[in-house]
Amino acid sequence: NVNLYTSDNGSSWSDHQITHGYPGGTIVSILSTAYFSGKYYVLMADILSTTPVFKIAYSSNLASWSVYYAPLGYSPKFKLTASGPNLVHAGLAYSTDGLTWTASTGIPPSYSVLTDVISFNGSLYTMVLEPSYADPLALYSSSDNGASWSKHTQYGSGVDYYSWGATDGSLVVFLSDSF
Repeated sequence: NVNLYTSDNGSSWSDHQITHGYPGGTIVSILSTAYFSGKYYVLMADILSTTPVFKIAYSSNLASWSVYYAPLGYSPKFKLTASGPNLVHAGLAYSTDGLTWTASTGIPPSYSVLTDVISFNGSLYTMVLEPSYADPLALYSSSDNGASWSKHTQYGSGVDYYSWGATDGSLVVFLSDSF
């Protein structure tokens, strides 16, 4: 089982157990949660495996859960994001019902999505590593709720550290070659 804790006030917490169906002894990590179309979604993986197996659990009441294998590709650190009529997974795929997934377009499969998706000013954004370019770090955006992505900004070479977020009406990207 995996335990998911929820709180309405930050002081008292409720424990919700999800029977995940992984083999006994498997270390399972909850990678992200999302609330979409009246249901709670939990993305999880057996993170110590050389080829992680991703699963998604969903529930409308947090008491009974259904679990299925997630056809999302390898991206162990990325979250699910609800955006308009879609549930989006890290710029790689989107779903209109939380069960059936469609591959997003615009980010080539050989590129690595590096960050979670951020919703800002009506669009979605994610950072991507483009291995075929001399300046490999790029910001991609989607204006159609994660169905398609396009390069927004290409950053210079020598970027070793990055961080980003949306706050107070601004999208902030921090880039550094060292600390």
